[in-house]
Amino acid sequence: MDFDDIIVGGGSAGAVLAARLSEAPARRVLLLEAGPDYATLESTPADLQNGWRMSLREHDWALTAQAVPGRDIPYPRGRVIGGSSAVNATIALRGVPADYDQWAALGNDQWSWAKVLPHFRRLEDDPEGIAGLHGRGGPIVIRRWRPDELIPVQRAFLQVCRRLGFPQVTDHNHPQATGVGPFPQSRRDRLRLSTAIGYLLPARHRPNLTIRPDCLVNRVLIAGARAADVDIAGEGEPAQVRGRCQSKVRCW
Repeated sequence: MDFDDIIVGGGSAGAVLAARLSEAPARRVLLLEAGPDYATLESTPADLQNGWRMSLREHDWALTAQAVPGRDIPYPRGRVIGGSSAVNATIALRGVPADYDQWAALGNDQWSWAKVLPHFRRLEDDPEGIAGLHGRGGPIVIRRWRPDELIPVQRAFLQVCRRLGFPQVTDHNHPQATGVGPFPQSRRDRLRLSTAIGYLLPARHRPNLTIRPDCLVNRVLIAGARAADVDIAGEGEPAQVRGRCQSKVRCW
């Protein structure tokens, strides 16, 4: 089968792209992922569901990074549909508004704070957040630890910081926030809301969306000035995935 959109990597961005692009029934969308795919919440392993713990072994690329010369440390990255959003600590912190505006000033005009804020709001379901800064009804639930949920060492740390003069923060995603308080998390109770669960799960019934796990992309083939085909290696012989010639194929 030929495809209009071939997405290489089903991670934090890839799963969202697959879900959004496949909203158009006439588009044929292919999502490729090196790791496994779990098509239902019931089949999703416990390490990917548990938003209280990072998954550092079962679905990891086993990468390392050089912290300083001569010292390598683990560099956890998710190898699974949902990517690192499926294995992370669910901390849902936005960037600092000034950083986005600086990127816009450098020529990336779609990355200003004013232009990215609507997209942050759209993805959120944050009933505790201030209207205008936070969204309601989005695919990713945002939650913060309540005071009664803190363990003793956390409560003690909070009290000491307050005595030292640090302001208490209830929303670290507020543009002027500075101080101490619980960070926002992308979870519903204990369930980690990865992009695989928040975005891709509701889109899986669409006949125009194909998900191929357990395959590696060797190269993207260029025809003229556009991406046309993708060489993949998975179970069996290497294969080539083709873009539809009658349309502009986008390889993400």
